[in-house]
Amino acid sequence: MNHSAARAIALALFVLLSGRLGFADGGGQSASAPSVASDGWRQWWTRGFELEDKFGRYAEAIAAYRKALELAQQGGEARPIANCLERLAMTLLLTNSLTEAQALFEREVAIVESLADPAHLGQALANLARCLWLRQDYSGAEALGRRALAMERQCRPQQERRLVGSLNLLAQVYYSQGRYAQAEATAREELALRRSMTGKDELGLAANLLMLGSISLISGRLTEAEEWNQQALTLLEQHFGAGHPAMARGWCALGLVYAAQQQYGKAEQLLRRAAERWSATYGPEHPDTLAATIALGGVYYNETRLDEAENILRPALARCERVLGGRNAQTAIAITNLAAVEQAKKRYDVAASLYRRALEMEETDSRTETLSTARILNNLARTYCADGRLEEAEPLYQRSVNIIERILGPGNPDLAVVLSNYSMLLRKGHRKQEARRLEARVHNLQTDLKMNLSEQRIDWHALQKQTKSRNR
Repeated sequence: MNHSAARAIALALFVLLSGRLGFADGGGQSASAPSVASDGWRQWWTRGFELEDKFGRYAEAIAAYRKALELAQQGGEARPIANCLERLAMTLLLTNSLTEAQALFEREVAIVESLADPAHLGQALANLARCLWLRQDYSGAEALGRRALAMERQCRPQQERRLVGSLNLLAQVYYSQGRYAQAEATAREELALRRSMTGKDELGLAANLLMLGSISLISGRLTEAEEWNQQALTLLEQHFGAGHPAMARGWCALGLVYAAQQQYGKAEQLLRRAAERWSATYGPEHPDTLAATIALGGVYYNETRLDEAENILRPALARCERVLGGRNAQTAIAITNLAAVEQAKKRYDVAASLYRRALEMEETDSRTETLSTARILNNLARTYCADGRLEEAEPLYQRSVNIIERILGPGNPDLAVVLSNYSMLLRKGHRKQEARRLEARVHNLQTDLKMNLSEQRIDWHALQKQTKSRNR
């Protein structure tokens, strides 16, 4: 799978590995609520949380949260309403219902602004910022994240847990934009704060270490990435024990480092262990199980074990569609992974159909063209090019380049990959002079970024993200 395809997978597994380990406090503060309706909302809220957290039954959890919100609104008290809005919106993020989630978070912010509670407002702003980040509205996410961070700094030391959550959010925003130096500086500030906090949050610290491991991996510092992930695993084992499901996040992260080091045997062992642990705990259709399974399929793909990759990815896609829906971000990841396998098998029509489906999902769900749009365009263009459909491929490469340059600027790994692919199209079309100009540009980028643009291997640092976000 090529570099750009893998970076499309990325947004997702990274957040999976980090978001549920306690990056931030659980959200708005629950207020006592004397009315009968308010007591009712608590029961439905608790039911929804159990359905979501223990069983991954998101549709049922959402229905419970909607009932909790209805009862809280009958009670008329601001804090319970804000709490229910927050929890419902958080769960909607997991099902990729980003538009509705954003509207709910905006309502939460409006309510909390009337409470004169800077700490709660800071959390509400961070919630909305996280939603904008998932929608790839990075400028909006950064602005709100900075505002949340400033409010939480004012509330120190009482709000240190939320402060580290906002630091983490900003680090993710920077990471998603390719601003890795800023992401690392912010994550290191978070690490220093976590280590100085009274009342250690070991889970949050483990999540922070996993993020630093991801940043080291994307920067090519594989030994350092391995060390960060080993530290995270040690913390998780001390807190939970060696066989606890939470250990699987560390196994996944370390497995991806081994994959980047082309130690595929070790990578396969850890990713399979994670998938089996999550499957035994939550079931084979839980989103965590599916994410680890998709990553394992990537290992098989990289080893050119294409039949095994397909045998894993095709049922994983079917499960994603059944459990998460046809328009979920994780479903899109499974689609693009399977498309890469189909392309490697030279079943170009099937691969192109899958990529077109992923592109249609992205264009429907996003307000503007995003980096995910650019990456899918690149992969579809490569498929057309491999099938000799050069005239159809070229405008896709051009669109991809324009999107990346608009969002990330002229010097980043995604751009180098697309330009490299585009230059190969030009050579196939006997346009050697144009190809040489692009190749010179790629060489300069490759030198600046110290990249390896091999098209034969998954860019494993890209697998460190996952478009499921939890802020708890």
